[in-house]
Amino acid sequence: MILDNGTLQVQTTTGGGLVGGIPQEAILQWGDPIPCHIVANTYNQRGSFKDSTFTQSNYTVWFDYGLYIFNAKRVRLISGKGEQLGEFEVQSIEHADWVGRTKIMV
Repeated sequence: MILDNGTLQVQTTTGGGLVGGIPQEAILQWGDPIPCHIVANTYNQRGSFKDSTFTQSNYTVWFDYGLYIFNAKRVRLISGKGEQLGEFEVQSIEHADWVGRTKIMV
């Protein structure tokens, strides 16, 4: 059994397109938190550029897929302590049928 140590939220868009020939702006929203197990593959704060620094990070995330059909392109990760780890593009999605969970890499 994998213990959940955080949550992920899926970014969705609503609206947008054309209404009466007038372009409408799409609205970005975050879905409900999904309990998940987050593992940092890379996390370093040594990135730097002129007069500033940045953090490089990528994660593997596991969650139950029995309740969720997952096809997101962008997610937000939050640790179990409530710390926002960041917003990430989904790099890969794999379903592990034997354990009933989905693995994504961001």
